[in-house]
Amino acid sequence: FAEVTSVVGAKSSLPCNTSIWSADVSLVIWYRGITGKPLYTLDTRRSSAITASDNIASEESDDTRFTFDTSIEPPSLVIDAVNEEDEGEYRCRIDYRVSRTRNYVIRLHVLVPPKEVIIMDEKGRRFDKIVGPIDEGSDLIVICEAYGKPQPSVTWWTSDKTVLDDSYSITVQGASRNEYRLYSLNRSSLMLELTCLRPLEVKIISTQNALSSGRQASFECQSFGSRPRPLINWWIGSIPMIDIQETISNDGNLSTSVLSFTPSREDNGKHISCRVENPAIEHSAIEDKIQLNAKSDFLELDEHMKLAKCQVIYTANDE
Repeated sequence: FAEVTSVVGAKSSLPCNTSIWSADVSLVIWYRGITGKPLYTLDTRRSSAITASDNIASEESDDTRFTFDTSIEPPSLVIDAVNEEDEGEYRCRIDYRVSRTRNYVIRLHVLVPPKEVIIMDEKGRRFDKIVGPIDEGSDLIVICEAYGKPQPSVTWWTSDKTVLDDSYSITVQGASRNEYRLYSLNRSSLMLELTCLRPLEVKIISTQNALSSGRQASFECQSFGSRPRPLINWWIGSIPMIDIQETISNDGNLSTSVLSFTPSREDNGKHISCRVENPAIEHSAIEDKIQLNAKSDFLELDEHMKLAKCQVIYTANDE
């Protein structure tokens, strides 16, 4: 089965490996899990008014976050504002008029970024930016905890981006926990800044649902929470892209990368992905990807068609 990974709060598309506009397709049904009440039922025998730009709302599901997007190829079940409970298997069933029924299973994985990074002492008392006063010559234990799915890596850094401690453990409650001890504090430790690194979150932002081949398009990738600044790489399929611009927010918490490229007809259906990794943490790379919908501006005729008359109408907003 196919697998799709999404982040809590993001929009996710689960593709159904068919074309509902095939003359042989009579029924498309989406299920949550192997059995149960359908999320969607699309009867193409009664859908002569449906066009390829339709975004069809569910009649079976009470959850308005689910829509069936037929404007993309392959058509996909779209989940808006994904939550952790959406994780699981989804089944797309296609009934054909002549061929046998087929089922496609898609497994949705939902990542849960940490809502909060907690810094406290060994007695569980939380710190709020400033620790102390502490007696000179004494030891200090600071503990950093974060919850997430999958379990995040939790590391300690100084303000000059020096790694102090990258060892952490998983508690019985499922939190990632890193205890760091400062020995024999002295006056040179005054105003020392420590940073507890929270893991990366990445998402691609695009306001363009459909692209035109031969026309430049832009995509924005945002990465949250990496310290130091992450490496951001763009890919179309297996090909790396280099025409990018990067910025970082004043607080260093948000890194933004903008990719500009001109799609071709051959790019239609390919995936564009943004891969982000923290250079200081092993196995920290995560990525977000979307499928390109690059349509041609040209009308193509097959060998059985003849062009009798073509009228092109352009519309523009008055400015």
